[in-house]
Parts: sequence; structure tokens; C-alpha cells
Amino acid sequence: MAKPVSEQLSDLSDRAKKAEDEVASTKNQTAEMIQQRQSQIKAEAEKRKAEMQKQAAGMQDRVVSTWSGINTKVQSDVDDIRSKIDVKKAERDRSRAGKTADEAEQNAEFAIAFALDAIDYAESAVLDAVYARDYAESM
Repeated sequence: MAKPVSEQLSDLSDRAKKAEDEVASTKNQTAEMIQQRQSQIKAEAEKRKAEMQKQAAGMQDRVVSTWSGINTKVQSDVDDIRSKIDVKKAERDRSRAGKTADEAEQNAEFAIAFALDAIDYAESAVLDAVYARDYAESM
């Protein structure tokens, strides 16, 4: 059985704090170490995606479709950001490097905003689940 949604929210909070701490520690890391962490994050995300798809297999088509759409959109956005960064990395011109850094920071801001929206969506979904469970048990 899956964890209660309240524990899942706690896990989400813990993961957000870990991300904050990891980003803060990058000041002392080499580019190679940062790239290794990015690879690790991507692998962890793929693992979570596979687990969610496995769990979603038994759910209603609407829920699966919604999850797949959100997941595809997020992955597409992340891939787009990474490809833009990769292209920009090839540019050695100092003024372009500054612009690339500005764009990378803006992309990070958009990703954070998306994550905040995802947290709001998750909280709303949890409240829906709590309400639905309460309603079902009151019958």
C-alpha cells in the first residue's frame, strides 16, 4: 500500500529542503561534480516516473492521462532547458556567457515556479483525497 498522502507531503518538503541544501553546496563543487549530481537527479526522477507509471496502471484512464500529460510536459520543459544550456555552453564569448547565465537563472526561476505550482496542485489533490475519504467513511 502507498504511503498516506500526509507522509508523501512530508517527503516532498524534505526533498525540497534537500534541493535547497544541494544548490547551496554547489559553490564548493567542480563542474564535473555538478554534472554528476544532475545525472543522479535525472536517474532518480526516471525511477520515480517508472514507479508512478506502475502505480497508475491500475487507476482510471483520466488520472493516468493527466499524470502522463504533466510528466511529459515537465520532462519536455527540462529537456528544452538543458538543450538551450548545452548550446549556450558552446559559446565562449564573454557577453554571451553572461546572457547565457541570465537565461539559465531565468529558466531556474521558471522551474521553481512550476515546482511551486506542482506543490499547490499536490496539496489540492491531497485535500481532495482527504475529503473523498471522509465522505466515503461517513456513508
